[in-house]
Amino acid sequence: MIPVILLLAAVAVAAVEEVTAYPVGEPPASAPTTTPSAEPKKDEDKVAGPTLSGYLLPTFALRRRAGALPKDTWAYGVQNTAAGLVLEQAILPTLGYTLYAELNVNELSFEEATIYVQPLAMLKLKVGRMLVPFMEESLAILTRRLFPDRAAPTSYFLSGTDLGVLAEVKVPGDIATVSGGVFNGNGVTIGEGKDRGRMYALRADVAPLGAVPATVDTKGGGPRVAAGTGLVYYPSVVFDDAGFVSAHASDVRLDLSLKVAVKGFSFQTEYMRRQRSDSVTDLIDRASGWYAQAAYYHQLTKVFGIASIARYGTVGSDQTFVRRTTRWLEAGMSLYTAKGDKPTGGGKLTLIYSGEFRPTEGDSAHGATLQYLLTF
Repeated sequence: MIPVILLLAAVAVAAVEEVTAYPVGEPPASAPTTTPSAEPKKDEDKVAGPTLSGYLLPTFALRRRAGALPKDTWAYGVQNTAAGLVLEQAILPTLGYTLYAELNVNELSFEEATIYVQPLAMLKLKVGRMLVPFMEESLAILTRRLFPDRAAPTSYFLSGTDLGVLAEVKVPGDIATVSGGVFNGNGVTIGEGKDRGRMYALRADVAPLGAVPATVDTKGGGPRVAAGTGLVYYPSVVFDDAGFVSAHASDVRLDLSLKVAVKGFSFQTEYMRRQRSDSVTDLIDRASGWYAQAAYYHQLTKVFGIASIARYGTVGSDQTFVRRTTRWLEAGMSLYTAKGDKPTGGGKLTLIYSGEFRPTEGDSAHGATLQYLLTF
């Protein structure tokens, strides 16, 4: 009986060795790749399953504003701590969806909730809630920013997400991208808000030498340059609290951007301008601003990399009446951890100094931010 059992075991082992005696994913030449009754699937017919990614973002901040009321002079503690989830799936080769939800200080918001159709490799059509294609910095999602927050001057010209439809054309290799869409303009659904209309947005970017990163330059290759411009036009009707028309307004915004990366050094700058008029005052309200940020990345080991970062920005608002100027200065360091073949894919610990200066009001504030970004 025992010899029979040993014989059967030897046959089973030999069968297993015959099946697995080649690398995973590479069957032997004699092995059939398909069943006789099944046709091999074409690459364009294959549909990937849903992918889930996300992040945790605890943040500690300290700020001192000397000219404020006693209760606002010092502010410190856990601030802007967020958690996000991104769910993406191609349901069909030309149809899919993206859902990006963020929980920030007990408030749930959707940074993106879109369905897309891709009839051509270069063309993608999207509908839903999304970021408006206007400024370079406003399109950078949280995990792809150089600093803990977007550049402060950008909030004067566009912030948040909006509901609308978008068409995006990309040249292979990210050499050029053109995006244009129509949005509600006020960030809420139709029939809500005091200002109502249609906002038209257009942005074009060119990078003839290859894509330039929005954060640090981990490739360390030769020089790469990217230039872009954005335009927003928002004609709207403004209603009063009683529901009657109080004014007709026209809002035009312009953005110019430039990015450079070479051998670990990265630089990004943007100039923004806004001009708004309405039928009541018949005056033109103008605002303009710009910022510049730079970083130098150095790979310490296979696991850790470090970057020095700095940013300066300014905004001049109410230029038609009494011009008010605000300036910001930020500088610090970021420590990156690797994930697989991505040098910055594991996490990022950032410590920065933040200064805000309002010379028109004679006010200033100074502080520090410590933030850890963990991606998964």
